[in-house]
Amino acid sequence: LKLFTQVASLIPLSKVCSKYNDVEYYSGIIELCSSAAVKRDPPALALHFYRQNMPSTDTAGAAAYAARCECYNGITECLTILHRKATSPPIITSPSKTTSSPLAPSSKEIASALFEGCLSQALSSSDELLHIALYDWLIYQNLTHYLLQVTSSFLETYLKHSAEVDVPNSLSLYDLLWKHYEKVQNFTAAATILGDLAKTPGNSLDLRKRVEYLSRAIMCAKSVSLISTSSGEGQALHELEEKMEPPLSLTPSSLSPL
Repeated sequence: LKLFTQVASLIPLSKVCSKYNDVEYYSGIIELCSSAAVKRDPPALALHFYRQNMPSTDTAGAAAYAARCECYNGITECLTILHRKATSPPIITSPSKTTSSPLAPSSKEIASALFEGCLSQALSSSDELLHIALYDWLIYQNLTHYLLQVTSSFLETYLKHSAEVDVPNSLSLYDLLWKHYEKVQNFTAAATILGDLAKTPGNSLDLRKRVEYLSRAIMCAKSVSLISTSSGEGQALHELEEKMEPPLSLTPSSLSPL
C-alpha cells in the first residue's frame, strides 16, 4: 500500500481497488484512493471548477475534476459493496454440527461494522471534494441518517450550494439543511430555514406539512430564546407564533419565494 500510495497518480487505480476488494482490504482502498485524488490534482483545480458551477470553458478544471472523481468512485464502490453485504438477506444453509457460537457476530454485522468504519475513515479526510462525493452517494443511497451525523463545515456548504443549483430537489436538500443545523445546535439558522420552508410557494407542500415546519421553527426559536437575551431573537419567535394564528395564512397564494 505504501508503495502504491507513493505512485498513486500512475497506477491503474480501478484494477488495484478490485484486487483489494477481493481480499477485503477496504481501509487500503480508502487510503489509496484519497491519496490518488490529491496526487492527480496537486493545484486543486477541481475544487475551483466545482465552486464555479463547472463552467464549460474551464477544460483544465474539468479534466482535474474527472480525474478526482475516478478516485472517489473507488471509495464509493467499496462502500456500496460493504453496504450491500450489510443489508442483503442472509443465505439460509442446512444446520451443521460445527455451527459457530450464537454470540459470534454474523457476516452482516461484520460488514456493517466495516461499512461504518470505512465511511468514518473517508469522512475524516480534509478533501472537500471527497466529502461532496460521499454526500452525493449517501443521498443517492437514501442513507441520509449517516449524513446527519457529519459535523464537518463541508456539509453546510454542500447542502446550501446543492439546494441553489439543484432546484428540483431543493426542498429535500433544505429539509436536510435545517436538520443539520438543529443537530449542531445552530437553532437560529434552523428556525430560519424552517420558516422559509413553511412559506414555500406553489402546491408542493400541503397545509399540514407547512404547519409542521412552522411548529418546528417555533421550537427552534424557543431554544434560541432560552440561551439568548437578544431582542431580535424574541421578535423572530413572536413573528413565527403569529403565523400560527391562524395557520391558513400559510396558503400558497399568500407566499413569497424561498
